[in-house]
Amino acid sequence: MKASLASILIILFLTGCASSPIDYSALKPLARGEGVVFGRVKLIEEGKEAALSLLGESKFGLFLLPQKASQAIYVPLKEEGTFIWHLPAGSYTIAGFERRSYGTLTGRVFAGYRVFENKATYIGTLAITFVGTRYLIGIVDEYALSSRVLQDKAPGLKMEVISHLMHMEESR
Repeated sequence: MKASLASILIILFLTGCASSPIDYSALKPLARGEGVVFGRVKLIEEGKEAALSLLGESKFGLFLLPQKASQAIYVPLKEEGTFIWHLPAGSYTIAGFERRSYGTLTGRVFAGYRVFENKATYIGTLAITFVGTRYLIGIVDEYALSSRVLQDKAPGLKMEVISHLMHMEESR
């Protein structure tokens, strides 16, 4: 398993990160073939939720891999870990994460999700619990909390909102 993780991370870093197709302004009109996904990432350390940023600077990010893409996209996260991503419709995988705090820690995730055309899709909360340099990953349904955040951050969003939680995939 350690060799598999190391291989994946080396590939992600050697191939670099693709330019991001992610548009963080969910309010702009969707082009044909696009949708919005929203959710949250939460880090747990010593039984408490940990910050994703320090002094406004992100110290945590995800590597997203669009289906059939050869390069991952690095997406930094801040504040409470909520996200609203405007993306082309299709299948994606959260392949891994990078955490910069007293050194850099990377890990694999392999959580798949789908972006549906002309819909705002709730994909869940990715909960990562750290115990030293080891971690456990789970997917939590916090739809009520995330839908309030979506309404606050994108009050003019006029599209159908659905829930379609991400799922853990077998490592590739």
